[in-house]
Amino acid sequence: MNTRIGLVEEWVNFERYFWSNCKPLLIGETITFHDAELGQLTGTILWVCAPGDVGGHEMPVRSIVEPSSGGFPECVYHSEVKYENAL
Repeated sequence: MNTRIGLVEEWVNFERYFWSNCKPLLIGETITFHDAELGQLTGTILWVCAPGDVGGHEMPVRSIVEPSSGGFPECVYHSEVKYENAL
């Protein structure tokens, strides 16, 4: 077996598995997420930002979330969201 083809097949299978466990984040949805300083928080999504170039840096999908505890809205990356079905 060609190792390059084997690696591509593994990558495709990983991508299918990864994306099958993700769901879109919707405006108005209440989510639980991890903040480095405050720990686990819950909040409501106010705005979902598309990925793109910001000041010469590639930025992934992120959401602006209003914490349930009040205070300034948080910028939450998709990787910080806690999912119920997460491994």
